[in-house]
Parts: sequence; C-alpha cells; structure tokens
Amino acid sequence: MTRHSVMRPLKWIELGGDEAARSVAEVQSLQDSRLPVCIFPDGSRLERPTVRHCRCRRHVPRREMIAELRPKLLDVIQTIEARLGRRS
Repeated sequence: MTRHSVMRPLKWIELGGDEAARSVAEVQSLQDSRLPVCIFPDGSRLERPTVRHCRCRRHVPRREMIAELRPKLLDVIQTIEARLGRRS
C-alpha cells in the first residue's frame, strides 16, 4: 500500500489452450503476440504489460476509494450515533 492509494489484488489465470485464450483473454491463440493480458475489474486491459505497468495500474487513487466507501461509512457512523444517543 502506498500513501495515496490502495492496491487491488491480481489473480493469475493459466490458459489451458486456444479456446481458453479466446474466451478468457480474447486473443486468437496461446501464440498470440498480445499475451500476456492483464484484465482489471473495471474491464480495462493491458496487452503485453510489464510488471511495472501492472503494479502501477493496480493502485486505486485514494479519492476514488473514499468516494466508493463513503456511503458505507456514513451508514456505520449513523448507526453508532443512534446507539450512543439511546444510551445517553
């Protein structure tokens, strides 16, 4: 984890043959020059990426992460406040 982002996990998928290459990686065969392919949860992809490219792309900017988590955090805060209000 870095100071301003959070790392998303990557999963290695071994392609068993040309059919898997077509269906999973969306390339013609295991010999396709675009392999390896790195596919991210948002559907974007990198073809023939370096390790550095994958590592950089795995990071989620802090603002994006906060925007995604904010509604859940507000629910938790409201629940805590409600419980504390009942105890007073």
